[in-house]
Amino acid sequence: MPDWLRPNSMKWIAFLFALLLASSASAQTTRLQLLQEQRNQAIERTVIPINAKYVQELEKLLKTTIAAGDLDEAVKIREGIQKFQAEAVTAPVEEAQLTQVFSERWLIGTKWAWMDKDSQPMRGEFRKGTFDIYHQEDDGDWVLKEGTWKWEIVSEEERKVTIHWYSGPETVQFSEDLKSIDGSKENWIRYEE
Repeated sequence: MPDWLRPNSMKWIAFLFALLLASSASAQTTRLQLLQEQRNQAIERTVIPINAKYVQELEKLLKTTIAAGDLDEAVKIREGIQKFQAEAVTAPVEEAQLTQVFSERWLIGTKWAWMDKDSQPMRGEFRKGTFDIYHQEDDGDWVLKEGTWKWEIVSEEERKVTIHWYSGPETVQFSEDLKSIDGSKENWIRYEE
């Protein structure tokens, strides 16, 4: 048997001491990682409900602002929500919950608000094959304006729809979060009643 393997050898004692130090350092690292993980979980448990409540209140304000017909302010609120959500700590959710699939089935029944070229509040709703446009009367009631318009999905991957107006077809693109329409003449925002 080699000398260093003998239990009373100095080399054996040094080897055991080195092994003990290495395991202690490993345990310290593991405890440090555990503490960091516990801290991060505590932050998430605290911050996520606060952020969720904040976004919920912003969404309520957005609905109220749209109902009041102040769509310029509604656009600012929507942009603020999107910026906050991009920067904030968010709850871990399944990827399937994060992804809404743009399709005809999703689009039918969605409602949109915008200001027309004369700064009048407008609303629209996608129905099967038609897009109905409403304007607000002086008494606050919403009335169908100029009938309905045909529409068709041009690209599901790019979230593009062509609406056939009297003046000709216009292709619009929905934002990635499916809450606004990009590239339109007006700023369209999705709303729910």
